[in-house]
Amino acid sequence: MIHYWRPARQTMAAAQEAGLPLGAYPDKRFAKPGATPDTVRAMFKLGDLHDKCGTVCEIGAGSGRFAEEVIAALHPDRYEICETARDWLPWLSRLPGAVIQKCDGRTLSQTPDGSIDLVHAHKVFVYIEFCITGSS
Repeated sequence: MIHYWRPARQTMAAAQEAGLPLGAYPDKRFAKPGATPDTVRAMFKLGDLHDKCGTVCEIGAGSGRFAEEVIAALHPDRYEICETARDWLPWLSRLPGAVIQKCDGRTLSQTPDGSIDLVHAHKVFVYIEFCITGSS
């Protein structure tokens, strides 16, 4: 199985070399240009989400490409990020409303039950043990 995760420094340098914003680089390199905003629009349509959402939690935010789209569209007061790749945390902490949660890749123990309006994750199941995902 091929995993497309790349370290923060390497990804940022590659995006800069390609002359692309960081959020656009993974789509250009590994998917198709515009895949991230298309995915977020489809997610909002399916979830009947509109222009405001109080608290959002993203599992595995990585480069922040989905976070940037969701924040721009929903303007949440709080955007919880559960990311185990610590090298991305300085970048992610700069996002509007970002709250970096301590996480272990297995639970959302830092997030109180019933406190989130939207939880989303993209391309992370390849990194999570099936029994953990299936038993949650």
